[in-house]
Amino acid sequence: MRRIFISDLHLDSRLPDITGTFFRFLEEECSGCDELYILGDLFNYWIGDGQKTPYQAEVARHLSEVSARKFFMAGNRDFLLGSSYCRRCGMLQIKDPTVITAGANRVLLCHGDSLCTLDLSYQKFRRIRLNPVYRFLYFCLPMFIRQKIADHIRAGAARDKQSKPLQIMDIVESDFFTMMDEYSCRICIHGHTHKPGISSYENRGLTRYVLGDWNDSGFDYLEETDGCFRLIHRPLDSTGGCS
Repeated sequence: MRRIFISDLHLDSRLPDITGTFFRFLEEECSGCDELYILGDLFNYWIGDGQKTPYQAEVARHLSEVSARKFFMAGNRDFLLGSSYCRRCGMLQIKDPTVITAGANRVLLCHGDSLCTLDLSYQKFRRIRLNPVYRFLYFCLPMFIRQKIADHIRAGAARDKQSKPLQIMDIVESDFFTMMDEYSCRICIHGHTHKPGISSYENRGLTRYVLGDWNDSGFDYLEETDGCFRLIHRPLDSTGGCS
C-alpha cells in the first residue's frame, strides 16, 4: 500500500506554475500510488459547487484521470467545496478529523486549523462557518455576493498573516496531545500552518507530520508505504513541472 498526502495547494487560475506543477505531480507521482489524500485548501477559495468555471473543470479532469483512490478533506479556504464537485473529481469526502491505519499505526488526519486555538478571532470565524444555518443562508446568496464575501475573507487572512504574532497562528501542543489521546493515535498528519516538518514527542510516543503549502519555492508531500513515512520537498520550476 502506497499513499500520498498533500495540502494547502491554494490552486488559482492566476498561478499557472503551481497549477501546472500539480497536474504534472498527479501524472508522475500519483499514477503509481494506491491512495491520494488532499487535507484541505486544494483551492485558494471556493464559493460553492454551483460556480462552474473552465479552470475548475480542468482541475476536475486531471484529478479524475488519476487511478488511485482519492480523498478530500475541506480546509479553511475551500470549506464550501461539496459532494457535487468531489464526484466530478472522483474524490471521496472525509471528515476533519479522520483516522486511518498505516501498517500497525492508527494515524489521525486533520487540516490543522482546529488546533490553532490561540487565534481566537479565527476560531470564532471557524465556528460560524461550520454552523449549518450559516451555510444554508450563504447558499441562498447570488454568486456575485458570495464572490465579494470570499474576497473580503481572503483580504482579512492576508492582513492577519502580516499583523498577528506567529505563535498564535501555530498549533497548541496541549490541544494536540488531547486530540491524539481522544482518538488513540500515535501519528498525526496535517497542513494549514505552512510549516512543513516532522515533530517527535518521544516522551509521549507521538509523531506529527506537517505538510507545507505550494508556493514559488516549491512544495512538500508525505509518502507512506506499508507504515513507513517520508516527507519530500520538491522545487517548483518555471515550466510548471516537478523538477
